[in-house]
Amino acid sequence: TMMMNQGYYINLVVNNVLNNLIVGAVFAIIVLLIFLKDIKPTIIVAFSIPVSLVFAVVLMYFSGVTLNIISLSGLAVGVGMLVDNSVVVIENIYRLRSMGYSAIKASVNGARQVAGAITSSTLTTVCVFLPIVFVEGITRQIFTDLALTITYSLFASLIIALTLVPAMGQWLFRNNKEQKQNFLDKMLTLYEKAIRFTLSHRLIALLMAAILLIGSGLLEYSKGFSFMPEASSAEIQITLTMPKGSKLEDTVETVEKMTEIIYAVGKEKYDTVGAMVGGSSGIMGAGGSDNGAGSIYAVLNADYAKESQKITEQLSEKFKKEFSEETVIGVSSGSMGAMSSMLTGSGISINVFCDDTDKLQKTANDIESIVKRVTGIVKTDNGIADTTDEVRITVDKEKAMKHSLTVAQVFQQVMTIVKSQNTATSLRNEDGSSIDVIVIDSKKEEIKISELLDKKMTYQDMEGNEKSIALGEIAAIKKAKAMNSIARIDQKRYLTVTGEISDNYTVTDVSNRVQEEVNKYTHDADVSIEFKGENETTMDSVYDLLKMLLLGVVFIYLIMVAQFQSLKSPFIVMFTIPLAFTGGFLGLFFTGFDLSVVSMIGFVMLCGIVVNNGIVLVDYVNQLRIGGMSKKEALVEAGKTRMRPILMTAITTIIGLVSMALGIGEGTEMMQPVAIVCIFGLLYATIMTLFIVPVMYDLFNKKPIRVVDRSELEDIDD
Repeated sequence: TMMMNQGYYINLVVNNVLNNLIVGAVFAIIVLLIFLKDIKPTIIVAFSIPVSLVFAVVLMYFSGVTLNIISLSGLAVGVGMLVDNSVVVIENIYRLRSMGYSAIKASVNGARQVAGAITSSTLTTVCVFLPIVFVEGITRQIFTDLALTITYSLFASLIIALTLVPAMGQWLFRNNKEQKQNFLDKMLTLYEKAIRFTLSHRLIALLMAAILLIGSGLLEYSKGFSFMPEASSAEIQITLTMPKGSKLEDTVETVEKMTEIIYAVGKEKYDTVGAMVGGSSGIMGAGGSDNGAGSIYAVLNADYAKESQKITEQLSEKFKKEFSEETVIGVSSGSMGAMSSMLTGSGISINVFCDDTDKLQKTANDIESIVKRVTGIVKTDNGIADTTDEVRITVDKEKAMKHSLTVAQVFQQVMTIVKSQNTATSLRNEDGSSIDVIVIDSKKEEIKISELLDKKMTYQDMEGNEKSIALGEIAAIKKAKAMNSIARIDQKRYLTVTGEISDNYTVTDVSNRVQEEVNKYTHDADVSIEFKGENETTMDSVYDLLKMLLLGVVFIYLIMVAQFQSLKSPFIVMFTIPLAFTGGFLGLFFTGFDLSVVSMIGFVMLCGIVVNNGIVLVDYVNQLRIGGMSKKEALVEAGKTRMRPILMTAITTIIGLVSMALGIGEGTEMMQPVAIVCIFGLLYATIMTLFIVPVMYDLFNKKPIRVVDRSELEDIDD
């Protein structure tokens, strides 16, 4: 029976992500068919998805990006956006065909007219990932693949939209009839009434948007931060450490009891359950000779893989009731949780520094006691591990010097008294190696501490006479505990106090409370305390992503300035970003997810996605005003005209992410927050863009739009 195969788990997760990608693509095509009510443009867009994906995979190959959970998730996240550029081109070709142009002219000119707009919108979407080159550490290592795959797929979709789509369009649109959109027409009528009301009550609309943004942000922030969500797995790993002095038979008996408890949860839930006894390194390592250690490895049926967290909690509770506290049992679910722990450090971790080992141990014990009292901590460790009893002899140098004794001389005489064996000589073998000959005094009796104090230390006085003095007169003796190993960082001795966090609590919340309690603790000046756990790693990554997000926003603004040739219009479009954040916060809150490094990637992506709708809207408003339309009428008309492409691109992106947001398949939960943030953020921002952007445009554009006549730019003849 194969006990463990990491390849099986990797293949399972990768296949699940691929399935989500395919389902997302199919859903996106169905949405287009519903909106367009025509099979021809739907076929064109359907072709653009697989071609763009293949294009992206080829670029992944040449840039060294492997097919892994992160990179494939990038393709799955981007699959809904692949059709956006093609939809814009198709819409424009449709418009030109309805104006009477031939299929070839409509296709070529339709792509040419929007080439600049879709290039700019693609750049605004991918430029948010450019600042990842300035980010360091774990965040960069994990999410570089995600950024590259999304970038590759979107650039591929841009190329396909400007080449394959018009090429297929001139062939499929030879005989074309415009389809009636009764439902959309009713929506446009309702929208016109709503936008006119909103423009008349601008302050109310802005206040509601601001309250929702602040309220949703505070609600989600109060839940705390985490690095990544727990992912289900078919694997359950259980490690066992027996009390000191346990025999192999005791460990085997305990493991058999544990196996019975595992099967009691439901024998039908497991494919395989096996144990390794006598190896502290466990199933994942090479094993060792520790008879007091063991590990159990269980593989769940595929039907119960989603219940791995629940089963793990049940087993932990049953083990606590069945076994004593001296028997340390660790239960973990799957490889993804292990990966997160390796990357971030599990739970609370506090480093205590001090060169004095006694102070170091005392402080570590005190800190452990403090951590143990904090609600949400289920298991603690002071980092001291096993200790050895030792006797410490401290020589008073001044007293020893009065009797012509040095510290070294005292210790040499003590060693002679307590030592029972000596190396007499060494024998050299023919191969050049040597063997020590050790002589043991079997008659030598063990010496008690009280007797040692009475032992005489010999010395010579000033006249050369040999005299003696009791060891107790020049030295002090005490019992102590010695650490079996001493760890150092930057040549400083340290111990690490750790604490595991209960499943019902967030890392940030518990870490903050632990830090508050530890800060109240008074310690000596030569002792220093440093927090180094999952919370610190998580917050460092969050700050890196916030810097990345801010830099990405700057890049988006600069790209829009180049497109609009204006500073004001891009500023108005930028108000779509906080709208998207409101939706993202609400999505995480209602689905029960914490703010995490993974969900922050979703917010970074939103910045680049949501501005596209604002760009389309503001650009068309400017065109209508240049054509002579009044500001208010231009805002209403632009919203009505651009509603269809805005809704189509938004819904295809949202639908493409639904499968991933539902977490269908084992291991897909890791990227679930990205999909949830994008779906809710885009849904809310798309609706609000059609109302808030016109309001902001109305507020910031008080003066009539200025049009420069071409004749004013001509040279003046001498």
